[in-house]
Amino acid sequence: MNNEKLLAIAYAYLKGMGYTENQYLIFRRYDADHLNVHLLVNRITFDEEVVSDSNT
Repeated sequence: MNNEKLLAIAYAYLKGMGYTENQYLIFRRYDADHLNVHLLVNRITFDEEVVSDSNT
């Protein structure tokens, strides 16, 4: 899978989880035999609100 497709999936996930106004890192690792992408997200928004990490 190319980087553009992985970024589209990552952005859709971030949006779906409510991380639209947050700092984040998206990185792809190549040290495994399978596709490996990580998201590191700051739950504090730029407006100093906290995005819930609950599925409820």
